[in-house]
Amino acid sequence: MNKEWLLNYLNTQKNRTFDIHRLEKAFMSAVGIDAFSYKKFASFVRDLEYDGEIVPVKNKQNIHNGKDPHLPVEWRLIKKQIESRWNIGQFMTLASLIDLSFYQSHPGEQTEEAWSRILAVAAFLESHGPKIWVSREERSYQLFHDEKWMDTSEGKEFLRRIKKTLPDLYARVYGEPFVYWLQPRMLTEDVRRILIVENRSLFHSCRRVLEESGNIYGLSPELLIFGRGKHIVSSLSYLEDLRVPVPLTTIWYAGDYDPSGFAIYDSLKRSSPDYPIQLAITLYEEMAQQAKSPVPVKPGQVQNREQVALFFEEVKPYPLILDKAEQSWSNRVRFPQEAISYENMQKGGLT
Repeated sequence: MNKEWLLNYLNTQKNRTFDIHRLEKAFMSAVGIDAFSYKKFASFVRDLEYDGEIVPVKNKQNIHNGKDPHLPVEWRLIKKQIESRWNIGQFMTLASLIDLSFYQSHPGEQTEEAWSRILAVAAFLESHGPKIWVSREERSYQLFHDEKWMDTSEGKEFLRRIKKTLPDLYARVYGEPFVYWLQPRMLTEDVRRILIVENRSLFHSCRRVLEESGNIYGLSPELLIFGRGKHIVSSLSYLEDLRVPVPLTTIWYAGDYDPSGFAIYDSLKRSSPDYPIQLAITLYEEMAQQAKSPVPVKPGQVQNREQVALFFEEVKPYPLILDKAEQSWSNRVRFPQEAISYENMQKGGLT
């Protein structure tokens, strides 16, 4: 660690002015307390001052940090003019394809690596013939030789800088496939009623009842989905890959009576606001009646009430559900979906 590290660190900060105490703390954190030497730190700071990289703030240069050797507390980083590395001809060549205004105003970012990536995007946009939609990972590998790069913070920042989106590159994020049961002889395009259950055992019990021409406490879903806990939050969009007409459907959700189950519903509603999702009220009522033995929840489950606010708001009109949910939340216990057995569903669901 030396003065170059200090300069690089300062150049990554948004503000040009900085406090010597904070800079010292950052340097100490980087080198480690045992290896830190204040005298070396002070020497590096003075070297940067001598090189013209930093200067004490005027009118405050007599306010020192009280250490030996003493240093002014407030400093200012001198931003030096950086000449453009790419010539105007390069910018003009691609002006009709890619917005390079960011790189024009940030010459320090004009690297060979960035230019290589820009050329790859330009070549794709210029290519003749129809563009084919592919996954984000396929397009990322095609353009940047790394299937995961476009999903990294660096990749996302690059696209932001050139003002391109995944659709501009004919790339999309496909939903993670989920396990589902579809009513026999029905096309996914004709589905109108969907039930999502959190746990595997309830999924299979519901499937068996539906295959026997029954209903799930008044619900007759044509598509049954195993939510697999919180995985359904990221995989729900797979419905579109299955060509289910989501806006025309009713989507019921049923999870455990526990903080995680409540939070999954909130996450679904917030992450997919255009999806017609609602609670499977009759299932929750049946679970509330059948679940007698609470199970302690595992450490790490949701504790912030705001993360389950939507669930509790929607169950307010249903005293039985609300009471059970409050028991779960307050006592940190779980009433699992397994409280609803296949035998009980047979009795209450077969028509």
